[in-house]
Amino acid sequence: MFMTIRRKFIVPFSTLSSTYPVEACFFAMLACLLVGWFGVGQHINEIFDLSRFHNPTTHSFEFDNGQIYNISGKSGSVLLKHIAISAPNIDSKPGLLETPVLERVLLYKQHLANDLVVKSDTKTFTFQDLCLKEENTEDCITYDIFSLWNNSLQGQDQSSVFETLQTALESGTISKQFINPYYSPDSKLEGASKLVLSFPFRVQNGQDESLAKAWEKAVVQNSFSLFSPQNINSPEFKFSILSLSNFLKQVYKNTKRLISQANIAEIVLVFSGYLIMYSTIGMLFVTMRKLGSNLTLSISIICIGIFAFVVSLFTIYLMKDFNMKVDLVIFMEGIPFLVGALGFQKSCHMYKSVLKAYENRSNEESHISKHVAEGVDSSAEPILWEVFFETLVLVVGALSGIQGLKEFCTLSALINFYHSFFMFTLFPAIMSLKLNLIKSRSEKKMKKSSSEIDLSDPTNYKKITFSAFNENVPGPATPNSITSHLKLLIIVAAVLFQLRHFGSETDSTTTGTESIIKDSSELLKAVAFNIPEFKGLTKFAIQSSAPIQVYYRGANIVQIASWIFSHPNFSPVLTVLLAISVFGNIYTISSKQAIVAPAPVPAPKIEKVKPETKIVFMPADKEQAVKTCSYLADAEYPDTNRTLEECIELLQTSEGVTSLTDEEVISLVHNGKIPAYALEKTLKDFTRAVKIRRILTSNSVAPTSSSLMHSSLPYMHYDYSKVVGQCAENVIGYCPIPVGVAGPFKIDDETFHIPMATTEGCLIASTSRGCKAISMCGGATTVLTRDGMARGPVVQFPNIVATADCKKWLDGEGFDIVKAAFDSTSRFGRLSTLKTAMAGRSLFIRFSTTTGDAMGMNMISKGVEKALSIVAEHFPTMQIISISGNYCTDKKPAAINWIEGRGKSVVSEAVIKGSVVEKVLKTTVRAIVELNQTKNLVGSAMAGSVGGFNAHASNILTAIYLATGQDPAQNVESSNCITLMEAVNDGNDLLISCSMPSIEVGTIGGGTTLPPQSAMLEMLGVKGPHPTEAGANSRKLARIICASVMAGELSLCAALAAGHLVQSHMQHNRAQPPKA
Repeated sequence: MFMTIRRKFIVPFSTLSSTYPVEACFFAMLACLLVGWFGVGQHINEIFDLSRFHNPTTHSFEFDNGQIYNISGKSGSVLLKHIAISAPNIDSKPGLLETPVLERVLLYKQHLANDLVVKSDTKTFTFQDLCLKEENTEDCITYDIFSLWNNSLQGQDQSSVFETLQTALESGTISKQFINPYYSPDSKLEGASKLVLSFPFRVQNGQDESLAKAWEKAVVQNSFSLFSPQNINSPEFKFSILSLSNFLKQVYKNTKRLISQANIAEIVLVFSGYLIMYSTIGMLFVTMRKLGSNLTLSISIICIGIFAFVVSLFTIYLMKDFNMKVDLVIFMEGIPFLVGALGFQKSCHMYKSVLKAYENRSNEESHISKHVAEGVDSSAEPILWEVFFETLVLVVGALSGIQGLKEFCTLSALINFYHSFFMFTLFPAIMSLKLNLIKSRSEKKMKKSSSEIDLSDPTNYKKITFSAFNENVPGPATPNSITSHLKLLIIVAAVLFQLRHFGSETDSTTTGTESIIKDSSELLKAVAFNIPEFKGLTKFAIQSSAPIQVYYRGANIVQIASWIFSHPNFSPVLTVLLAISVFGNIYTISSKQAIVAPAPVPAPKIEKVKPETKIVFMPADKEQAVKTCSYLADAEYPDTNRTLEECIELLQTSEGVTSLTDEEVISLVHNGKIPAYALEKTLKDFTRAVKIRRILTSNSVAPTSSSLMHSSLPYMHYDYSKVVGQCAENVIGYCPIPVGVAGPFKIDDETFHIPMATTEGCLIASTSRGCKAISMCGGATTVLTRDGMARGPVVQFPNIVATADCKKWLDGEGFDIVKAAFDSTSRFGRLSTLKTAMAGRSLFIRFSTTTGDAMGMNMISKGVEKALSIVAEHFPTMQIISISGNYCTDKKPAAINWIEGRGKSVVSEAVIKGSVVEKVLKTTVRAIVELNQTKNLVGSAMAGSVGGFNAHASNILTAIYLATGQDPAQNVESSNCITLMEAVNDGNDLLISCSMPSIEVGTIGGGTTLPPQSAMLEMLGVKGPHPTEAGANSRKLARIICASVMAGELSLCAALAAGHLVQSHMQHNRAQPPKA
């Protein structure tokens, strides 16, 4: 028989799987995942009998010697089932008495009363069919706090709930056993940590009692529906009897209870089984290490065992029509013996035989699958005999018909069968991969001929260890007969061990602990004296079970996992990833190149990082807030359950706003109680305001904004107090720009390093080269020709005559009057000139003023308003159209700024020796002069340029503006520049000058107050106002900018003249960043 199995099944399948090992492993893993998830994971409660993990301890409470009283005309007894709902994770008040929580509990109660179904033969029953009913109606009797509101919380707010419960507790209508209340120091009810629901069943015969117990068991089994993704939205999913953490606690408690009920011999036997199991696993790793595999084969063998276990469970599920359910307690007690008995020695013997066949190969070029098949075939018969006897013992136990033993032996026999099946089909593929890896390493590192074994070469460690391990075993490896007999005895002992359950009931009626009895007794008394049908009766018997513990929670991690793994896109994505991984391994293993591989690079150490997201479970009405809060990192504020009204009250107090959580602030913004732009003013915490605004922006309707919260835009560690009300609004962070320095640069006999903030490569390097060339020849010289910021309002008159009269007045006698009014508005603002121009009935007036060290736009606007009010007194028909009539002109190209100037008008000059031009700038004086004339003068004139007679003045000026906190938009007019070059000293040297009539800068106000920009001004020696001469710092900054522009012009024109521009940009702008 075994000869036929070997020839027709084992050899062909092992050859096929070892020929295509990667494909075999891939499809086996995929099949196991599918069977495990869809076949086992979603039907776990149909495979295992979980009832023993809830011990329905009963307690009888009798009156008048236990005589049964006739209730509602029917004789019988009453069986009470209690469900105690507690919230171990809710410590804040009012706990379970919060209105949304009560509503959820009521939904859960209604689900148990109306929807939970138990079966008897072909009929189905709900609690409505089994309950104790009122005398004159068909309504079921239930006893809990919801009876105070007729099982409806509609119209009940938090205060009314507390008032009703306080009254009921004081009058004795509701027992404290049913809510476990806690009170304030003045004895007012503040909350509860437990709610008990009581369900009385009328028991008239044995069938009624069986149905009541089946209902209780269904409540217990219902907890495991959380493994079923389709039940996520059902009421029962919100209340699971055992959440993930509580399930582990329950397993521990019930395991402890089972141990306390067992005798010493049973405990020793169970722990011996577990010791054997762990020893077996340990011996597997030791044995495989001797055979040359540290981890891979050992883990693979264990995975094969897991695969067999999963498929066996699925087979049990398919046998559900045979009432095949494995008792979980019996399984936990017996599985160690099964692992110890079946063991992994069969796989070790098979691998040993394969190694022997591979070592004795006659042809080095023969395919590895051939040697794997030979090894499997040589070890198959003794393994098959061992499997046969093991399975035979288990089948005898399965046919015994003993409840518990039958199911355990059936599952064990299936595990043994499937394990053997995978061992002869999947394990050859794994061994083939291992031998391919050995062969690949040997071919790449072989130093001698293939017929010799170099004992000093680590590539031959497989043969060395195999020879040492197998030197005394002639021929194919076979299982040790003593070991086989011992394993068979262990299996028989495991079957006999399970016989101890014979004759005992599956549903234990052992009493349990005294605390449970007391709790059940107190609940029984409370129900007995409060249900209307029991009042006045003196003879009746009631049987009560211990309360089923139900834990309230807002969500469960199993829900999330269930949703992810059951998503329709999960399987395709997983398949693609596995396929990529598998075929990558195929390419690696199949590589036959006989070259020495480079030294392996150690993998980087991966450290565990604590997740930033903190998940907070809340009742249903807080779920949206929790979702929003998931974006918050490292929350520094306590979680609360405040209502919107409470948050609004806190908002009105000066201290209360600091106690609001981020979620509550977001809620207030969404409800229009805090404007999003006023978060800084409201919270008094600028960084927190920025963080909350980022969350609000991420959750806005704009689809592209959702990435903001996880973007690289920084917001921490910044002084936003310098920003609010001065530089920006609705702040969500800041953009760092690289800052470099050009220089050292000698300007007017002072040496500076010029700060430049830019993202354009070569700009700072080019400017620095110009600074070097100028400094080598004595430095730059600058002069300030004009200082006056301009503002040009537009006014209008009824006719051109009135307009002309006003123009004439302003150009003459009115100037002194207007100047006096203007100068009165500021300590530093002084009106210098007025320039007027008519356009029909409109009159444009250009105020030019000195503004001290400020750039001066706000200062001059205030003075203009005052001056125009004085003009209006002299010309009542005048109408002010705009405070700015574009006659200034601000942030727009205009010839008036080029001609009249705006801000600081500066001219810079330098003479560069011819030798420096040639050595530093790599060109000649003649070439650079010719280029400047043709490009900057003729070319700009041909383009009709206004103030653009330069190479790139805007580049240098804007970079300095950004670094020093100037208004970057004003680079439009500030970059007006004409660059002139000529040969001097008989054509040997170069004279260069830059004239910039409208540099608009300041050293106080605006962006100059920001710490980084202020630091750059300090580096230049122009931070803040000048201590003795108003305006000196801003004028000095303008001189530095003009000179720096000249340095940049010189270097760029030199590069253009020498043809170096393209090469330098290709070298610096396109260069790869240096490796750290």
